[in-house]
Amino acid sequence: MARTQLITMAVAGALAGSVATAALAISIGPASAREASVTVVEGPLTTNRTISTATCPEGMHVIGGGYRAGLTFTHGGSPADAVDMDAPALNGKGWEARANDGNIKARALCAPDD
Repeated sequence: MARTQLITMAVAGALAGSVATAALAISIGPASAREASVTVVEGPLTTNRTISTATCPEGMHVIGGGYRAGLTFTHGGSPADAVDMDAPALNGKGWEARANDGNIKARALCAPDD
């Protein structure tokens, strides 16, 4: 059964500082089983240009991803590192990330296969 959410927006009126109110009803259905079973997985913490791969569980594919990095800095505080890979794995089953010098951990957002 769909819920109805009422969003009320106050709009400043152009005349005499009056305020007009408009209401917009939006039907929001229940989350599908597919949306409810999205999983986040993490790859290993890697260093020195080694790729970290977060692999989706069997029966799932990657729909997004990212990384957590501990980058290195010079003694003056300037970044001395860069993330040079942050992309889905070529097979569509995970996410890959790589840092030039610091450490990095890939994260994948996985959804069930159809």
